[in-house]
Amino acid sequence: MQIEVVRTSMASPWVTVLSDALKSHTWMGYGLGAIFGLHRLLNMIMRWQLSRQVLKERETLRELLARHLAEIGAVEGRVAQGPNRGDPPMIPGAVHAGVLGDA
Repeated sequence: MQIEVVRTSMASPWVTVLSDALKSHTWMGYGLGAIFGLHRLLNMIMRWQLSRQVLKERETLRELLARHLAEIGAVEGRVAQGPNRGDPPMIPGAVHAGVLGDA
C-alpha cells in the first residue's frame, strides 16, 4: 500500500471543497462568482452612500452651529452695547426704566 499526497493547499477547506465540486459544474461556479461579485458591489455602494450621508449631516450640523453662534454673537453684542452706544447694557428679562413707559 502506497500513500501519496495528491495536493497540498493553504486555502480554507470550503475553498477546496467548492472548487472540487464546481470543476464539473462550471455554470454554478460562474453563477456563484457573479452573486458574490454583485454582493460585494452592492455592499461597497451602500457603504459609500452611508459615508456621503454622514458627511452631509456633518455639513448641515456645522452650518446650523455656525448660524446659531452668529445669532448668539449678535444678541450678545446688542446686550453688551445696549440699543444705542451711550445707553447702559440691557439684560434680557430685566425691567428697565423707560422701556414700558416712565412709571
